[in-house]
Amino acid sequence: MANVISLKKSEDIEQLKETLDFAQNIIDGISARKYSGTITLKEDPVAYQKRIRDEWN
Repeated sequence: MANVISLKKSEDIEQLKETLDFAQNIIDGISARKYSGTITLKEDPVAYQKRIRDEWN
């Protein structure tokens, strides 16, 4: 079953933080912050995106 959490422009920053913290805790018990910054990139993300887009031309 998919969970849907809506963020509204009218919410203040504290409401948004609470919603995102709640979402983080319900995603199968996986903490997204635990993995933040752990990916080692071998290529600049913008260069990668441009290279991939150029393959379509």
